[in-house]
This record gives sequence, C-alpha cells and structure tokens, in this order.
Amino acid sequence: MDEPLMADAVGTTVGGMLGTSTVTTYVESATGIEEGGRTGMTALVVALGFFAAVAFVPVAAAIPQYASHIALVVVAVLMLGNVSEVDWRDPTHAVPAGLTIIVMPFTYSIAYGIAAGVIAYPVMKAFAGERDDVHLGQWALALLFAGYFVLRTGGILGSV
Repeated sequence: MDEPLMADAVGTTVGGMLGTSTVTTYVESATGIEEGGRTGMTALVVALGFFAAVAFVPVAAAIPQYASHIALVVVAVLMLGNVSEVDWRDPTHAVPAGLTIIVMPFTYSIAYGIAAGVIAYPVMKAFAGERDDVHLGQWALALLFAGYFVLRTGGILGSV
C-alpha cells in the first residue's frame, strides 16, 4: 500500500506546485488496491477508461455547474470519516489537520488547505521540540508552499 500512496502523494504535490487542479488519485488507488489490483495493469485499465471518458465531455459540459455541488457534499462527508483517526490531543497533529480542514472551505481550494497543513506540520513539530520527527523533504515542501503564498499575496505572481 505504501508505494501507490507515495505515488499519489508525489502526483498531488507536483501537480499543485505546477498550478494544476489538485491531482487526487487516492480514491482510484485505494479502490484498485482494495479490489486486488496490485500491478501496473490496473493503472493502464483506469487510464484507458479515463481516455474513453473524453468522448463524454460535451455531455458533462451541458450539465449546469450547480448540479455538481451535491457530489462535493458527498465527497466532504466521505473525507470527514478520516477525521476521527487524527490524534486531537496532540497539537502537533491537531493544528495541521485542523488548518487543512478549515482552510479548504474558506479559500475554496483543496490545494490551499493541503498547503496549510504541510506548512503547519514541521512548524508545530519544531515548536514542540520534536524536530527529529520532521524529514528534510517536509521542511522543503513547507518552505516552497510558504514562498508560493508570499509571492502570491505580494502581487508578484498576479492572477496565477
């Protein structure tokens, strides 16, 4: 399970840093693994399915945007199922998780919520004296996201 989720994490991070909409392959990865797909063939079949779905884009475009909002509510409810697994007594976990949950709806961006959590985690660990729990890559991601927000809010990036 580690390798597919790592691929998902890398895809989400790189996609977010490149400015695309959030790349979320977790559901596809978890579903494929749960159904027994542990090889690259599973990914190829899913890719072919997505390629075939391109033909239905005009049909999907005809559906009014407000009709999709119920799907977002369903996804939110499914995501909230994982909230019970957060150790809310430990501030080094509770603050990043809470920020992630709160920032998403206020900024209308899943990517911004994830970025807030990624920034908060190493900072909270450092303040708690648990610097050894944070890897160099986590610090690098936090600094990249923080730099992005400084550039974005400083007007340097304009309307990117």
